[in-house]
Amino acid sequence: MIAVETDGDVRTVTLDRPARRNALTLDALDALENAVVAADAPVVCPRGTGSAFCAGTDLDAVAREVAASDPAALHAVKTRLRDDADRETRERRERAAFGDLWEGFER
Repeated sequence: MIAVETDGDVRTVTLDRPARRNALTLDALDALENAVVAADAPVVCPRGTGSAFCAGTDLDAVAREVAASDPAALHAVKTRLRDDADRETRERRERAAFGDLWEGFER
């Protein structure tokens, strides 16, 4: 589901589940996070196969995992999804607040 390839300074992380529009299962979310965090390359290029980059979280897969799990697993899923949403919201605010500041900035 997650393919990783590093070529010099660029790590390409490809979501490869086109039949589900690259929707992410919980395992795929973990694999995606690990692929990005473990990147030695300074540039990470996310890609998706098929007609969509990513449809988001595969709610059908999450529902199946939760139905087969215990209450602690349900709590873990809720916490993970909430934390991911909170992080995305923070990052959008930071980009909105500081985007113009960094425009044209070069190292």
